[in-house]
Amino acid sequence: MKLKNYTQKARLFETIMGVVIDSTSKTELLKRIGFYLDSNKKFFIVTPNPEILLAARKDASLKEALNSADISIPDGTGILFAAKILKLRIKHRIQGRIFMSELLKIVEERHGRVYLLGSSNAVIHKTIDTLRQRYPSVLFNGSGGPKLGHDANPVDKAEFAIEKETISQININSPDILFIGFGAPKQEKWFYKNRKNLQVGGAMVIGGAFDVLSGYKKSPPDIFVQFGLEWLWRLIQEPNRIIRILRATVLFTLSIFREKYR
Repeated sequence: MKLKNYTQKARLFETIMGVVIDSTSKTELLKRIGFYLDSNKKFFIVTPNPEILLAARKDASLKEALNSADISIPDGTGILFAAKILKLRIKHRIQGRIFMSELLKIVEERHGRVYLLGSSNAVIHKTIDTLRQRYPSVLFNGSGGPKLGHDANPVDKAEFAIEKETISQININSPDILFIGFGAPKQEKWFYKNRKNLQVGGAMVIGGAFDVLSGYKKSPPDIFVQFGLEWLWRLIQEPNRIIRILRATVLFTLSIFREKYR
């Protein structure tokens, strides 16, 4: 997406639970990313959902990482619900996996490079095999990276060494986009902490997208996506997530009404 005549517009955003979320269209956000790539301006994309917003209320470092992002897409029907209740300008949901595919199309047009980081080496290699078939003009590389604690630091000295080697490999590849799949809040904190050391065009956190792209997990059927019921699909697939899902539905709803009438 070469945009030589594109003039960057002022960022339009709203704030939910103290976290900034963009209120512009997907088309406008993609134009902005094209502008960043053309201008060699490093960028960071986050994908806040209800569970992440709840976590950020009690985790100052996560909130700081989220609010450092250049683009924060409203990923999840819960964000649209909150925007409606709070009368905010966020009107359209932008799914993280869909946005990732749009970014890959941009890199494909440029015959560029992508690095995948997170999950496991086996999942990453399978994901790369899948994406190479879809985007043959993109040069893919990747690795599982280090094992991280909740603070996004490697869990021991061996993992610190792996992190150092991973950053070196990323910089050797110098990708247009780095996709990070450590899961929240590790992925957000990790890039925020290492941003200055990474030679990348930009980065996007993508949660468990590698597991779906690699085929290790099934993506939700279209009917679940259409009605915003991905949370129900996750519960069916992983019943042990029930506490997390209750937090992201019931507790988040109560928190939004509390914020409305505070």
